[in-house]
Amino acid sequence: MNFKKVLSGRFLSGVALLVGLTGCGPEAPLPHLGIWEVTQVATVEEAGEALDGLNALVGQRAVYTRHMAHFESMQCLRPQYTREPMPAGEPAVAGVEQAGSLQERIAISCQGETLPPEQGGMLYLRDRDTLLMTWQGGILYLQRRSQGPSASY
Repeated sequence: MNFKKVLSGRFLSGVALLVGLTGCGPEAPLPHLGIWEVTQVATVEEAGEALDGLNALVGQRAVYTRHMAHFESMQCLRPQYTREPMPAGEPAVAGVEQAGSLQERIAISCQGETLPPEQGGMLYLRDRDTLLMTWQGGILYLQRRSQGPSASY
């Protein structure tokens, strides 16, 4: 009997069993994780006067990782992200975004409480490099600047 074959077979079986029991396989990366920058702002019709204040946010950074969600006054440690397909006619972005161009909606919860959408608690994924965020009566367009260190694990 070949001792090397038996040992390597048992070792591989043990590794497979451990991975199966502990769920230690790599998770799929979340597409919104990373560092983002506000590149454009828009307002819905009833919030048109808020545009000046929102324009001051162009160039600001937002950070979304598994350990932290942060933008301006909103900061959450250990955020929970709830991803769902975009509902038809989402009222928050209906006035500024073409129907069907957004892939999914991502709600951010902090310590079990869902953050208010108008304070950065709702993200809308357009594509791998573009997010929209509701913020104080407007819509912020964010472009990806970095994958962020915890984006893929």
